[in-house]
Amino acid sequence: MTGELTEVCQKAGCWMVLKEGEVTARILMKDHGFTVPMDVKGKSAIVEGTLEIAARIAAHSPLAIWGTKEAINYTRDHSVADSLRHIAGWQSGMFVGGDMMEEFAAKAEGRSASFEEIPSRPEHP
Repeated sequence: MTGELTEVCQKAGCWMVLKEGEVTARILMKDHGFTVPMDVKGKSAIVEGTLEIAARIAAHSPLAIWGTKEAINYTRDHSVADSLRHIAGWQSGMFVGGDMMEEFAAKAEGRSASFEEIPSRPEHP
């Protein structure tokens, strides 16, 4: 993946966020095996490595992936209790769609699931 570094850990340089077009990836350094200079924000980078996990995640419902990312981002700025209430509320509405049925049917039939794309993410004011 090649893209622009949009964030870098300012404590130890142990993670970075790389953006390529509409794709954003948070890169964590396994066991802090190496670090990234803390002043590289805005620079280009090429990241090579296994994308197996990303491929597994991408095979799931786009709505579920988006919702999970939103939940993770929410929990960074809120208490555990608030975060759990937020996730419980979100899940009660998320599992209404056909994505869950498609996921289970595909697994039972031994095929890859096929999901509809979701609209672009709304911008926060």
